[in-house]
Amino acid sequence: EEGLASAMPALQEAADALNNLKKEEITEIRSFTKPNQLVQWVCECVCIFKKWEEVSWKGAKAMMSDTGFLSSLVNFNKDGLTAKQVNAVKKYFAKDPKFNPTDVRLISLAGAGLLQWVAAMLNYYEVSSKIEPLRNAVKQAEMDMTKNTKDLAKLKKELEQISATLEELREALGTQTAEKEALKSEADKMAALLAIAERLISGLSSERERWTDDIKKLGDSRVKLDGDCLLSSAFLSYLGAFDFTFRARLLDEAWMGDIVEQGIPISKPYSLQQMLTNDVQISQWASEGLPSDELSVQNGILTTQASRWPLCIDPQMQAVNWIKKKEGKDLDGRIKSFNDGDFL
Repeated sequence: EEGLASAMPALQEAADALNNLKKEEITEIRSFTKPNQLVQWVCECVCIFKKWEEVSWKGAKAMMSDTGFLSSLVNFNKDGLTAKQVNAVKKYFAKDPKFNPTDVRLISLAGAGLLQWVAAMLNYYEVSSKIEPLRNAVKQAEMDMTKNTKDLAKLKKELEQISATLEELREALGTQTAEKEALKSEADKMAALLAIAERLISGLSSERERWTDDIKKLGDSRVKLDGDCLLSSAFLSYLGAFDFTFRARLLDEAWMGDIVEQGIPISKPYSLQQMLTNDVQISQWASEGLPSDELSVQNGILTTQASRWPLCIDPQMQAVNWIKKKEGKDLDGRIKSFNDGDFL
């Protein structure tokens, strides 16, 4: 139950996003003859979860024309999702890193709200699929413990009856003694099973403590998300044209000080790399030829994450070589220079 509770905030946010959507916004999306690719993917994901017969823009328009479309999403049976549906939707997220609520919101508020709902359904499915086996194991262990306790009590009662009968039937001592030993062995076996069941329940209780700690850490991070996102978006929007020293002065002194002064929660220490990239991606960039110093990593973030086209002043050709290796065959026939006759 603690694990499922971790998915509830995302579900509530998705419900709030749906409640904030207006019919006019859905109507506006349906009016597009050919929508933005990301918006179309969002609608196709909704088609998959709702088991719509035709997963396409045409099918999505038909689905959204239903007057009860938004209420059907709010009351969606999330426990009825299948692995096939989830795997089909995950393929859309792998197509483009911009397929997320933040980037889609720049294109369409309604599309971002629907994508937030899709992401919440995926998160709920992942959590519930991990928790359900543990829940079943606990239930089975409790049933086994109850059964073993009853069996043990029954055997003890029989043992007492046999002990009383033993005094009256001394001539059958040999037979009764053998039966007693057999029953005692069975009782020991049941006691061992009971001990195993108790150890299993004890082990699961330690997992509960870990889950509770993880939820607390996520809650703390969520409180500081406003300041972290504000500083990260300011970096992407304004600092691309400046050198490392000026960037550090604005980030660590001017902007950070202003955020703290305004009382906006923010992580301390704040890590730009942790917010906008990760160690795996930095290692990948290094293998593609990008230097691993902090300035180069910042430039890599600006090149891949900023919404504007990057202008790289690159006398040593490091950025050019990195971009060529990073993009690979996607750049075939798309590289231009001042020497090309059709450059303009």
